[in-house]
Amino acid sequence: MQKNTCPLAIILASLVLSSVASGVVYYTYCETKFSAEIIEKTVVTVDGRRLLVNGSPFTVKGVCYSPTPPGEGPDFFWWHAQEIYENDFENIRSMGANTIRTYNAGVTYFNDAYYWVYHDDGIPLDSYLWTWQGGGGSFTETYEITPPEGTKSFKTVSANWAGWGIFLANPSAHTINLSGATALKFWVKTTANLKVEIEAPQGNTQTKYISNYGWDGTNNWQEITIPASHWSNLNQVYCPFKITMETSGTFYIDKVRWTGFSPYSDGGIPGGVKILTWGDGYFEARYTGFGPGNVPEGGRCFLTQPSGSYAGWGLFLALPHDHTVDLSGASALKFWVKTPVNLKIEIEAPKGNIQSYYISQFGWDGTNNWQEITIPAENWENLDKVYSPFMITVETNQTFYVDFVRWENFVPPPQHAILENRDILDAAWSQRLYVIMGYWVDRSVDMSKSWVRENLKEGFLKLVNKWKDHPAVLMWAFGNEVDVYPARKENWFSLVQAVAFAAKQVDNNHPVMTVNQDITRIGDPSIGSADENLTSLDIWGVNVYYGSSFGNLFSNYKVKSSKPLLLAEWGCDALDARDNTENQLMQKLYIENLWDEISENLSAENENRVCIGGTVFEWSDEWWKAGNYEIHDNLATWANPNYYDYVAGQNNMNEEWWGIMKLTSLESPVKIPRLAYYALKEKWT
Repeated sequence: MQKNTCPLAIILASLVLSSVASGVVYYTYCETKFSAEIIEKTVVTVDGRRLLVNGSPFTVKGVCYSPTPPGEGPDFFWWHAQEIYENDFENIRSMGANTIRTYNAGVTYFNDAYYWVYHDDGIPLDSYLWTWQGGGGSFTETYEITPPEGTKSFKTVSANWAGWGIFLANPSAHTINLSGATALKFWVKTTANLKVEIEAPQGNTQTKYISNYGWDGTNNWQEITIPASHWSNLNQVYCPFKITMETSGTFYIDKVRWTGFSPYSDGGIPGGVKILTWGDGYFEARYTGFGPGNVPEGGRCFLTQPSGSYAGWGLFLALPHDHTVDLSGASALKFWVKTPVNLKIEIEAPKGNIQSYYISQFGWDGTNNWQEITIPAENWENLDKVYSPFMITVETNQTFYVDFVRWENFVPPPQHAILENRDILDAAWSQRLYVIMGYWVDRSVDMSKSWVRENLKEGFLKLVNKWKDHPAVLMWAFGNEVDVYPARKENWFSLVQAVAFAAKQVDNNHPVMTVNQDITRIGDPSIGSADENLTSLDIWGVNVYYGSSFGNLFSNYKVKSSKPLLLAEWGCDALDARDNTENQLMQKLYIENLWDEISENLSAENENRVCIGGTVFEWSDEWWKAGNYEIHDNLATWANPNYYDYVAGQNNMNEEWWGIMKLTSLESPVKIPRLAYYALKEKWT
């Protein structure tokens, strides 16, 4: 949408209106200019199973909104992509929709990884995974149970005894310095006490047992923490993790890491952090040209190859929104560098306040060899509010390499990233679209811990307090499919109740919802999900993929809860997995029928019905989900027999093809409506 420069009269009117006390001033878009108007905040309430907006029954006709363009991944700054969301909102409104569902208007980050040993992305490149067993055993990565992190865990079946470990032996034996870490942490699900070991240095094995570090003897997922102070020789670790069952049985391991704060390593970058580059040149964040064993940590480093007079890169706490991290407990910033010239090192603390040094001030000897640079924490200011924990620049055209960037001897407290810029809500309201404000919850954290619960609640309340008076807000949604983690159900639902209750104390004008995977775990008093357990929760949201019909969903739900039900995700992908061809017609037919069934169960039409509407999954295709951001992959990643293209023993759900809008190409990513878009438009207008 084009926006011309505002006339002076409109600007002056805005200044005058901002002092009016009878309402809140919001700026809304029209076809040719910005305008300002006084708008009372929207009051949204629940009456029985009905949703009321300013006193009138309301049906949610919406889309799940994550508009990642081709070539971008899950860390895309869509909240800052004004041209994208303004055009989208206009098209969403044109189809008759009235709501968008967001997933991460707020999020709490628990960034504690210093050195990853085992997680969904694998093991360090310079390591091997070796196993041992007596009398028989099996070792597999498995998707058969829901793990704390990602989608898979490592399963070991022992006949008499069996175990495995990670050894830094690729291409030859070497060690890593983990003396700056705070603890070894991992998740375990086991029928028996397990032996945990490290080898530091090679040949010197140190042994612990999980029963001494919090394992309660039950076969549930539990996080084990062994403080770094309980190990010795951490400056020369050859094996950072070994685990053995000394009896028969089965155990699972997941999310093994040494904790601390590492802005850049082989394990990636922390959640909520974005890599940005500047200057002309070539940048490769996971450069492998040296090979395993020839870089200080793992098998990758960061390559910067300028083509002009300068180039650099840095890490910024900007996802999904700008925020800061408290590094005041750290002892030093450390990193490895290989460079023929002096480099400038900077941090930004707080945002807008850049502090600079050069590596020559901290031990660089002028040679183009790998060297570790240490900048003590006392050399920096404002470490309690760091926006960029690391920036590095070459001021010539020389190539340089960086590896293993970390802040030593501390784990940062959780960080809250919430929407701070009102533009997106104003843009939605200009099209009279309501927004479901989702707060993302990390499903891998231990929700039995009081500090985890308090930090999640604190972050959610920051979001509520910030935007409770904006007229575009329809409701708050705390968490998405957190209920699928069996070992944490009770702690999760009690947290939902606590958070919803706290939200009511500051905002009684918008309902609070949580979104489950299906209705299976709704209405169960044994896990705290019955109505009497969740008196402050207003609405249940569910993500359901039953195929072309919801079947008995609505009648089954009705006996589980008296709360309104929102179909938060539903739909059909547009790719036929049998021959990998686009099938818009089948997507259209499925979505048409599903909306018809929703319509037949709308409480706005009959207060005895259970449903307040739905947000179709999803607005536009996301090319990043299969791993290659620049290709529209046809890889099916999970199986669902409820859909027409299911073949026994084969996956048929294509995560990159769910949009009712298709993306044309990497070079020119225009969005084109699929048949399902027009089908919904016919029903919603």
